[in-house]
Amino acid sequence: MFISGLLLLGSDYSYFPYVVPTEELTGLELGTGRYDSIYASRSTAMPLIDPPSLIWDTDTVFCADYEKSINAGNIDFSLSTISQLAVRRRKYGTFNWTTVCVRNIDSKEDLQFAGIDLFNAGNTDYEYALVPILNGAEGNYYIVSVHSDFDGIYIFDKNRMFGTTLDIKCSTSRKNSLICQTSLRNRYPRAIYNSSVNYDSGSVEAFFCRYDTARHAFHPDDSCSYRHELMDFLTDGRPKILKVSDGRMWLINVDGGSVSDNEGDHWQHRMTSFNWFESGDCLNECDLYDADLIDIDSEYWSYGG
Repeated sequence: MFISGLLLLGSDYSYFPYVVPTEELTGLELGTGRYDSIYASRSTAMPLIDPPSLIWDTDTVFCADYEKSINAGNIDFSLSTISQLAVRRRKYGTFNWTTVCVRNIDSKEDLQFAGIDLFNAGNTDYEYALVPILNGAEGNYYIVSVHSDFDGIYIFDKNRMFGTTLDIKCSTSRKNSLICQTSLRNRYPRAIYNSSVNYDSGSVEAFFCRYDTARHAFHPDDSCSYRHELMDFLTDGRPKILKVSDGRMWLINVDGGSVSDNEGDHWQHRMTSFNWFESGDCLNECDLYDADLIDIDSEYWSYGG
């Protein structure tokens, strides 16, 4: 359809028999007419037939046949080409992806979902990818960049999380298998490494207090039971994730014998402290699965294993 030298969905001079550069199209408006369908494609080789083809392919931008709806998306097409959707994460500038979740796609409603990723470090740039999967074969990665940021310190597992922003001390040290061996005739000792053990350990001390998210206020006078729950959590013997706002994050186990609750400068100001050691890689899906922190099957792991 030509109107005053303009082709519908085209631009000035689009009736010329050669490609004419145009600005990017960001919108479409139809009016004062009757329309049976509308179709847009990235392919310049699409056949110009009447009636036009309304079949979705990889070049289709939108397609609407105006049968009982004005939907022009590819939900029906997507359902036939997707069996699962995976969400993956990696630190910006790195190569390896970590699978965040996998969702089975059986209906249109399954394409609409939301969640919270707890396994991201503070003060860190990430890339998240939405990955369509069909019978085990992955499609294109649709990637967005985000900046992760939070205040304070958090320790959590699959079911519970405790955190605070008050009076935080988190000290760390690096452990390895070094043995310093001396001999009778040598002035200097020899360094012997009996294994590849190389991990962090540390201690945490902080004022954990119940927080009212609705009023954005701490309640120290109502935190005794909260700290008791925290003590039970720290001594349950299960692996956990510990992360600090500056970007430090570990997969840890807590030394249950080191957990203490001490009075500070006021009877309501009680400091909780504990020692911990790194027991796995917090980015490794295999380690997270073995620690019962994720439920993702190994077939979807992209890094651990």
